[in-house]
Amino acid sequence: MTNGNSRPPCWALHPDGRSAYISTGTKHRIGVHGCIPPLEHGVLYWLAEEAELSHEHLLAKGPLPTEIQEAGGEELEVDQSPTWSSDGNRLYVANRSEAFVVDVSTGAPLWHARVSWLAEWSPDGHYLAHVHRGLLHFRDATTGRPTGEPVPTTGSRWDLSLHWGIRGSTARLAAVLNEEAAGSGIDVYDDGRLSHRLAVTPAKTALAGENKDFTVWAWAPSGDRGAVLTAAGTSRSGRSATASRDDCARWPPRPGHKAYGGALAT
Repeated sequence: MTNGNSRPPCWALHPDGRSAYISTGTKHRIGVHGCIPPLEHGVLYWLAEEAELSHEHLLAKGPLPTEIQEAGGEELEVDQSPTWSSDGNRLYVANRSEAFVVDVSTGAPLWHARVSWLAEWSPDGHYLAHVHRGLLHFRDATTGRPTGEPVPTTGSRWDLSLHWGIRGSTARLAAVLNEEAAGSGIDVYDDGRLSHRLAVTPAKTALAGENKDFTVWAWAPSGDRGAVLTAAGTSRSGRSATASRDDCARWPPRPGHKAYGGALAT
């Protein structure tokens, strides 16, 4: 899939596997960028930039709502791959400078918020966690409203990363401040509320901002444990549900292996 540029566009496969969102410009330069072409008909050659707004593949159906234009302008680009809702009715977008949720049937955002590079959607589609102006915010993904008071943070996109997991019906966020941050460590939030803090010094990985395979934190599928790659080059895994740093166990990777986010890769 390509929009003709030298780099691949942002894209996301629809939950039913029969279509995909692809980020591309529009002829009239209004609305949310992108199209949702079918994938089940083989090769499709189609230029979104030449299509009228009435075209069935375009996400935008017309001008953005007035309140969205006041917040983000007449058109909204998508510069990071979005996430689909499980029913395929919404697209969750977290760009470098803004986040919004799009109703696919109308092509219009339901709400819009400013972010500062760091923004992640929870896997259950309930929350957005993002950093803006020195504060960590938690928002209801349906309404965009804050779910609580923002939390001061010294982190930025250079030394802070956000990692969601799920434990039962609880969405858990690990806010990881690496070794270059002032006051490095890991704060864990359950449904937006601080549950515990781990006094470790996470490593900085050069590609963490662009490639999630190089992140320093990983949740277990159950959500009750997490693992971190430390600045000392070892991995520490712990039962996060106990809220005690004493539960962390230290173990070095086997010779010839490297640990990325707690997983071993040859």
